[in-house]
Amino acid sequence: MGNAEAGAAVADSAGGTAETAPLCGENGVLFVLEDYPPPNLAEPIFKTGEKLQVLSEQDGWLQVRCLEKEDYIPKHHTGNIYRGWLFEGVSRDKAEELLELPGHRPGSFMIRKSLSNTGMYSLSVWNNSVKHYRIFCQPNNSYYIFPRMSFHSLDDLVGHYSESAEGLCCPLTTPCLASSSRRVDPSSQAPPVVMRCKFDWKNVDRSGFKSRSLLLSPESRDSALSFGLRSSMATYVSLTGQNGRSKTASQKAKRGHQLEEDELIALTGQEDGYQQPC
Repeated sequence: MGNAEAGAAVADSAGGTAETAPLCGENGVLFVLEDYPPPNLAEPIFKTGEKLQVLSEQDGWLQVRCLEKEDYIPKHHTGNIYRGWLFEGVSRDKAEELLELPGHRPGSFMIRKSLSNTGMYSLSVWNNSVKHYRIFCQPNNSYYIFPRMSFHSLDDLVGHYSESAEGLCCPLTTPCLASSSRRVDPSSQAPPVVMRCKFDWKNVDRSGFKSRSLLLSPESRDSALSFGLRSSMATYVSLTGQNGRSKTASQKAKRGHQLEEDELIALTGQEDGYQQPC
């Protein structure tokens, strides 16, 4: 039925294997409409856009599970998704908020049921900003956005516009909230800490470079060289001719079994003054 529905199917199946499947069936998929509790009252337990599995319902409250969290949430803080892209209980402003959550790409979309006019629908598409299109329903139960082309069902409409924009801001790609949980904005994460230390080959004790056994001995664990580098050097020593030394290496061994600085640099691919990661 087009790229959009295929994407929804993949996302739903992937989400089902990764975590607890949301409530499906006649009631659709339940998701969080707005943070609960509100941030001004307490740290939210459930955040906007997260999908929920319903465990029980009583007096307007739902007992739900999301990932490893299990708690209660008022029913009016939730909405339903049908077919992966048909949203119920979502206003125009809320559609914009949901589509602007981190992780959506150009063409992410939803079709939402009108909150005021029964049987009316709107298409909301994200492409750097959210654009809205009214979906009209004709007496013969066909649907159209532009009069020149109508469709027998909303499924056909989604399938067509996932192949070609045909007047929209861009083709439809992925349903809103297609991932099984709220995505994290990479820019909000702390950058990885890379620690570097000053390293000078001239100050390295080279007496331990004579043989493979010395390079990999327990006493070398406190060396300024990492295990990976020492392992590479040990491999080099073991492969350079008879008894682990080439002619050149043997000649150098006679002069004290020391590798010259330029040879060390050639081994590691590092230039003098390079700061080796700690």
